[in-house]
Amino acid sequence: MKNFYFLIAGILVTLNAQSQPPLNATDLNTTIGTEFRQYFLTSNFAGSPGTDQVWDFTNLFFEDQQDVTTFEFGNTGAESNFPEANTIWSFEFDSFFQFYSITDDEFSYHGIYEEGGFQFIYTDPVQYAAFPLEMEATFSDNYAFGYVLNGVPGNVVGSLEAEVDGNGTLQLPWGDVSGAYRVTATVEQTEEYLAMGDTVDAFVNATNTYFFAPGYPGPLLTVQSGVTTIPDLDITQSFQQTIYLGNFEFLGVDDIEVVDDLNVFPNPSKGNFTLTYENSSNREVSLEVLDIQGRIVYAEAAIGSGLGSVRHEFDLSALNPGFYLMRLSDGESFQGRKIQVVR
Repeated sequence: MKNFYFLIAGILVTLNAQSQPPLNATDLNTTIGTEFRQYFLTSNFAGSPGTDQVWDFTNLFFEDQQDVTTFEFGNTGAESNFPEANTIWSFEFDSFFQFYSITDDEFSYHGIYEEGGFQFIYTDPVQYAAFPLEMEATFSDNYAFGYVLNGVPGNVVGSLEAEVDGNGTLQLPWGDVSGAYRVTATVEQTEEYLAMGDTVDAFVNATNTYFFAPGYPGPLLTVQSGVTTIPDLDITQSFQQTIYLGNFEFLGVDDIEVVDDLNVFPNPSKGNFTLTYENSSNREVSLEVLDIQGRIVYAEAAIGSGLGSVRHEFDLSALNPGFYLMRLSDGESFQGRKIQVVR
């Protein structure tokens, strides 16, 4: 009988470990024109490994920020430098670009191109994730890139060993994201560059942690920490940085006015929203709320019809904190507002 209990316990552990579906390349958001923001801060906190984790990063205070847009490949004039890339993030009014590749097998980084400025180009891109992302999956990678900074060239080679060591819910300052996976990579890197006319070698040992989740264009959270050593200059220096994404904008919002003077408040809200508008047609107006992946998570039919002022309250307190798209439809067109549910 004891062996039978052990067998049942083993089955339950296996089912629990596989309860969260794997993350595939098709789960990432590759829609051209998706707008969001990168937030930067000094931190090495990366949460804990394990299944069904709740990673609480709600207390992050950013020190810098940068607006980003997913850009159409082929329009930068620099694609020939990144022949294997297929995805671009655009910064600084479309003059600064980061190149990535999303394939069925991996998410990889190919480098930076700045018009008339800083560039570094991976001759062997670095891999951030191997698909499908699922618990205990591992991968290794070698990478290499060159750069010119302030007129000084440099070359870098490195290697990493990575494991998918966690899954669960990622809590960021703007909301909770379920279905996330954590990838932890141990990195060893050697950089060769010129300093005061001499060739100098710098050695980096680091741990990089990436959090991926369905519906987003890349790692929602990146934590890097390690030590740089330059023996010739007798320098040893630690470093740490955290980058997270937020402030996502939905596409196609406010393209067509279904109603006049649309307003929704309070926004953000803990879940109780009120919308008001002026209806200038006799068509019935319906309400839908979509998550960042475009899934309808709340709907009401015929919230208002006929001419005149409409005031309608709706409750989203059952939803996870985060960004959503509230949209109205008259059966032919859509009109929307980005709303945010907070704790």
